[in-house]
Amino acid sequence: MKTDFLFTEAHTYPSGSEDACVTLLFQIKWPDGFVCPRCTYSDFYVISTRRLPLYECRLCHYQASLLTGSIFEGSKTDLTKWFTALALVSTEGGTSANRLHQIIRVTYKTAWLMLQKIRYAIGCADTETLLLGTVRVNTAVYNRPQNSSFQASPTEQPFFVGAGASMETPAEPDYVKMKLIPKQYIRDRVVNGKAIQAFTESEIDGTTTDVTFVAQRYSSARFIPLLQLAARACRWINRTFMGLGRKHLQVYLDEFCYRLNTSRISTCILSTLANLCMRAPRFTYKQLTSFSS
Repeated sequence: MKTDFLFTEAHTYPSGSEDACVTLLFQIKWPDGFVCPRCTYSDFYVISTRRLPLYECRLCHYQASLLTGSIFEGSKTDLTKWFTALALVSTEGGTSANRLHQIIRVTYKTAWLMLQKIRYAIGCADTETLLLGTVRVNTAVYNRPQNSSFQASPTEQPFFVGAGASMETPAEPDYVKMKLIPKQYIRDRVVNGKAIQAFTESEIDGTTTDVTFVAQRYSSARFIPLLQLAARACRWINRTFMGLGRKHLQVYLDEFCYRLNTSRISTCILSTLANLCMRAPRFTYKQLTSFSS
């Protein structure tokens, strides 16, 4: 399969070859030129006897791998296929593992793992960004397609949808987060104060003073725009993935928020996503499947 990516301002991606992918990842990993991880020397040899090149320091002879310390580490999948996955995730509607495995011709399991690793990288980056300015948070709920949010059901998953905005334009959020509420903080569909405290400590900047929570979904004080965003996320999940259980739901909420947040700033979503994937540490299939919340 030939994949055509172009170097443009809108799509900073290579044109369909492993060498072009290597060149771009090298630029991301070492934007100011090669730096030896062991001794910080800048001159190197290229060892090209493997599928992907190694970079050997001319001073201490340490051999640095391009993919070490990224989600791509340990993967045997071609980089061109990884970049196809990144491009599809970057589109407005994202993609499913079923669609990806058909496009790049890998097994469904490989396609699913690739997408989960990309979502993991997105989640890692999200933890580094806290809500600032005027912060508003509302409780929302996710349900699988067959259930209404007005009915209690075993598949109902409450989550906080929160937004931070500058004081000048509070109606236009700078950043949006959607986080599942831990089960121990919910009783009879009521969210307790410990859930609010946990979200505040982990997702809101400590210097922020203008913070308002609406913990009960049907309160007359609820923030309608936030609930509308939450509803959009739920519709996208149910339409694209035919519904999800709790185990992996959080990374899909993170993916939705990532595209939403990136679309509001003047940056290339593809380039930003590639950078996130190079910064996020290796995450294995065993770690993904053993995760619980």
